[in-house]
Amino acid sequence: MSEKEEILKQKGLDKATGELADSICYYSMYHSDACIKDIKEVTKLLKKHNQDKITDTGMEQILKENIRMRTKGCGWGKGSTPDFHISWSQDNTKRPLQELAAHLKKIIKLEKKYDVPPEPKVDLPQRPEMAVLGTATDDYYDLDSKFQKEEKKVRKSAQQVCKDREARGDKSVYSMNQSWFPIPLNELVGQRIDYLDKFYGVGKEDGTKSTALRWCQGEVMKVLKDKKTPQVLVNWDAMPDVKGYEKSCKEPVELLDSKWNKDRPGAWRKDLDIEIGNKYETDEDEECNSVNDGSDGRDMDIEECKSEIEKSESESEIDVSNDN
Repeated sequence: MSEKEEILKQKGLDKATGELADSICYYSMYHSDACIKDIKEVTKLLKKHNQDKITDTGMEQILKENIRMRTKGCGWGKGSTPDFHISWSQDNTKRPLQELAAHLKKIIKLEKKYDVPPEPKVDLPQRPEMAVLGTATDDYYDLDSKFQKEEKKVRKSAQQVCKDREARGDKSVYSMNQSWFPIPLNELVGQRIDYLDKFYGVGKEDGTKSTALRWCQGEVMKVLKDKKTPQVLVNWDAMPDVKGYEKSCKEPVELLDSKWNKDRPGAWRKDLDIEIGNKYETDEDEECNSVNDGSDGRDMDIEECKSEIEKSESESEIDVSNDN
């Protein structure tokens, strides 16, 4: 393969990785409180919008994101399924909210006929399906094997992109998988929440002290009555690395609707049980993970492991040749 072909191929893989990272995000949202799965809920949204309880921008976001959950997340609209896609504008004019709402209602009605895929699809060029006369050649199987390896690498890279985004606070799954509206306090009792709070005197590497924001987790015990502001009693998890909070404790906290699922002090949301990690590994990674340097009991790093594998394969080839 020429250098130009290699560059084009890598660009294609990079594009597929970015698109898959987005698909993973929207696939997760489809299975969360952010997803609207009832036509009646869309009607309620329109009613709230007409009553000025939802802004034009907010309404547009809810509708667009729910459409993307189907098109990007579940991949519906490609192949044999009806085309669930819709352009956000027509003739250089934004589509009316009522038109987007009608399209979402149509999707919700039609999607019941289709199975939700087990995972988002990787958008890579497929090997054309060809009839096989007689026995398939090794080249035929090699093409399948190469495609499967590339798909696995793209999935692994996309998972890493998701982790990097989460670390930056960009497209956080913990934020995007929340309900669009604050949860009534009485429904929170027995539920776990995240709460963004300031912690003072956090030590820096240079020895100076600073203020840091941190998400805290705990279970809501009860709603506190006769308070000027909405408050609940929370049994907070212990934070061993924070002075003064090494043990769990029960303390009240104010939960304002205006700070639901925001990114500022006092923000709150549901504590979601979501694991962000690399589900997909290359064969080489799997082999590396299983290798352990028995001399001192420590695990070898990836580069050492690769070197050890290459050495092992080389010795195996020498042994075979010697036997012959």
